[in-house]
Amino acid sequence: MEAFAWASSPKMPKLFGNAAKDSFYIFHPGKMGDLIYALPVMKALSRKHGPVHLITSGLCHQLIPILWEQTYFASVQIDDEHPYAIRECNCEPWFEFPKGINGINLSHRPKWLNEDGCWTELVAKVAGIKLCPEDKDVLPSLFAHRVWHYCYEIIREGGNHPMLRPNTAILAPEAETMPMVDTAVWQQIAEALKQWFTVIIVGLKPDSSFPGCTDLRGLTTVPTLARILAEARIVITALSLPFHLARHAKTPTFLLSDLYEKHSFPIDTVWVAYTSKQVRDVIETARRHIGET
Repeated sequence: MEAFAWASSPKMPKLFGNAAKDSFYIFHPGKMGDLIYALPVMKALSRKHGPVHLITSGLCHQLIPILWEQTYFASVQIDDEHPYAIRECNCEPWFEFPKGINGINLSHRPKWLNEDGCWTELVAKVAGIKLCPEDKDVLPSLFAHRVWHYCYEIIREGGNHPMLRPNTAILAPEAETMPMVDTAVWQQIAEALKQWFTVIIVGLKPDSSFPGCTDLRGLTTVPTLARILAEARIVITALSLPFHLARHAKTPTFLLSDLYEKHSFPIDTVWVAYTSKQVRDVIETARRHIGET
């Protein structure tokens, strides 16, 4: 695992310029997926301290608008004064809170590589806090988006007009840290799903062809992508950011990967895992979601 980011913005306020005496700060510089694994712990800490102030790195800048929507954060900002590198579960440089600031550093620890448990459980251990069931609902604004638009029938002249969920199946084949399932497998799934759904491909690199599908790779920001995932009938994804966003939106989410890292099994949402040898099972599972609202 290696990541690096240094965001620079002269408009950003100083991190602790207006810190109140009872403010509680959390520092977490990881990538967006790493941060999402840590969100249940941050929500748990907000039960103890009230809404918390999160400081993260430029690696997560696109996720920040979604975090602003969550009520357990008092603020979310980027440390734009230091570059942070994460190598082999070690954060460099190590962040220290100034004297008089109440906070906790939830950065990755090298010892985690030899410990069992999900990333979420390892972060909770550092925080010294026990998670409650409500702590696992970390992106309620995405779930609200999923249900709110489609829970009413609009009555107007001409009769009732139910707002129907888009008949979309989202495929997110790219994986950043894990080996990707062969593109041909994803193309086989897309070809089968086209008979039932509008198939949308999401990601960063439009480097392969998916005939008859809507290819949005490289065309969405994270907040836009999150809404597309929240409105879908199903999401089939590699172990990547779309996986985390979709499962927290409570969209039926299916993980397709041939290699699973022991820390990467989420404990906070429902999801189902398949390998590339189970393509028929993936397609059959998707078929069961035809016509769901």
